[in-house]
Amino acid sequence: MPIKQDRILDYTQTAGRRQYTRLIREHLSQRYATPPLALVHSFGCQQNAADGEKLRAA
Repeated sequence: MPIKQDRILDYTQTAGRRQYTRLIREHLSQRYATPPLALVHSFGCQQNAADGEKLRAA
């Protein structure tokens, strides 16, 4: 069984993630007066989708 190890990523390894996050924030700020605090994306069955709908309404 493989052992889970913690990894420390340096700045260059996370640059793509930061760029993607920045683009998402820009898109949301153009679309909404107040950007949402979370993203709900359901995978799988109808129960998962129903749970996501409950979270959106909260």
